[in-house]
Amino acid sequence: MKLPAPLAYLRAHDEWIAFAFAAILGLITMVPITASGNDAGRIMVYICFLPMSFFYAASALVQTRARVKELEARIAELEKGRVES
Repeated sequence: MKLPAPLAYLRAHDEWIAFAFAAILGLITMVPITASGNDAGRIMVYICFLPMSFFYAASALVQTRARVKELEARIAELEKGRVES
């Protein structure tokens, strides 16, 4: 079954969803704090750097998936060579 275009896009980029969610949640939290003029320096630093943890996790996952695809291609190439000989 072929997925609709938006769902296929999300499935292809699912490792970035946590990063985007944390970034949007951080913005939603930061706007009222800055608009009210509160001095919430410590919480602002935490909120601003929270998406970075998800970014690094997602980038590691992307590298791992790329390596797995590369290894699967090599295995398929080796199996094809073994079948032909």
